[in-house]
Amino acid sequence: MTTPIPAPKDRPVLALLLLILVPLALGGLLAPHAFNGLQALGEKTDALTKLTDAPFERVANRCVLITAMLILIPVIRMSGLHRKLRIELRPNRTRIRELWVGMVLGLLSIAMLYAAGAWLGIFTWSSSLPGGWSIAGKLLVFVISALFIGLFEEIFFRGFVHGAFRSLLPGSIAIVLSSAFFSGIHFLRPSRQPVDLPVAWYEGYALLGRLLDRFQWDTQWPFMLTLFLIGLTLATFYEKRGNLFLISGLHAGWVLALRSFTYLLKTIPGDPHPWFGKSDNVAQGPIAIFAIIWFLAAAMLCKGRDKTKATQT
Repeated sequence: MTTPIPAPKDRPVLALLLLILVPLALGGLLAPHAFNGLQALGEKTDALTKLTDAPFERVANRCVLITAMLILIPVIRMSGLHRKLRIELRPNRTRIRELWVGMVLGLLSIAMLYAAGAWLGIFTWSSSLPGGWSIAGKLLVFVISALFIGLFEEIFFRGFVHGAFRSLLPGSIAIVLSSAFFSGIHFLRPSRQPVDLPVAWYEGYALLGRLLDRFQWDTQWPFMLTLFLIGLTLATFYEKRGNLFLISGLHAGWVLALRSFTYLLKTIPGDPHPWFGKSDNVAQGPIAIFAIIWFLAAAMLCKGRDKTKATQT
């Protein structure tokens, strides 16, 4: 992928900064009002307990996320990357096949790790699983949400974030920076603390000082490294293939596998395994690093750009 030359009116770096700063500013301002509104709603009904009982930190997170989604298209247009993304998102048979192949490979790679963990006596079936149809319905929801997350996050992280870096920097530097961004943003989670009701207007901004409170290097470094390697893998595939279908499939497959198996399987109590750790999420153990390295090697050896004609089907 050659480095695109921004048009004079394109502002990729400014657009990236706006997509980071505006959701934090606007989401932080809206969060106290949204939380207070949900508390008032909770006093009148018990029908929406998942919303009315949500902690303030989660409400603030959703306000930031929703704000980011609402301004995503305008900032992508500001960056000038929308022209390239339109081409990269046009489907054809080859690209659709790559989407499903990527999803299957991502799913199977995580499934193999859980199978190995079950064979070693690390995981067992969850004791709280409902009936068969309820499980099937839950897994169907996981499939739909995984496809949405895979596509949305690849548009954001590779199409926009990596694209913004790539418009000004060489490919290797852009890959490293966008991968570090992808990994680091997953750990920006403020600690939960009790709040006085009603929540003051500035409490959303107070969370900014606690964004790294829940990060613990001694236990979370494998997950951080795994996410960084995932970023390297997806960005390398993106550079080589020139479209978002294969990497959206891989991303969706990994998300689907992790959500499904953390729902179906639980860690057997005991000392943490040195390779699997103590979490139900196998991606948080060092073993996941070796699985992703294979995908990174495949990305580096991948054939060049997608030369197929991306026409609508």
